[in-house]
Amino acid sequence: MIQNHDAAPTPDQDSTTAVHLTTEQVEQQIVEAQRLHQQLTERLRATEQTSGPAGR
Repeated sequence: MIQNHDAAPTPDQDSTTAVHLTTEQVEQQIVEAQRLHQQLTERLRATEQTSGPAGR
């Protein structure tokens, strides 16, 4: 059925092997994301306090 054995990998197969992160790298990214989320939450609260909910 399959005639072309040299076919290029599908984008799906390619993307699965493209990124290999160690557990440590993943944990660092999670910590960074949580830190950024905290900053954004604080900024949003500050904005709401100064302009009120209608300012959104």
